[in-house]
Amino acid sequence: LEALPSERSAVSELIGVPLRVARVLPHGVLRERSDFDNQWATYLMIDPATGFAPDCWQANVGPVVVWRATFEPFSCDDVCLVHGYISR
Repeated sequence: LEALPSERSAVSELIGVPLRVARVLPHGVLRERSDFDNQWATYLMIDPATGFAPDCWQANVGPVVVWRATFEPFSCDDVCLVHGYISR
């Protein structure tokens, strides 16, 4: 994971769960524009100062990998909890 180009999730840092987000290649062919929609990643990349994610995280995001910046365990259930909290 350290070798992947990633960005920090500022909003996750505010809730005490600092995360890194990296775009990755898809496992299959993505054909439709909607195949690249990734609202979860967009929410994780929200800038707390503006309430919006940067433009590059708002459309054509595609698949991502998310992990704790500290490399502690972070499960699918954990990302569901974080997403549920920040998307309200």
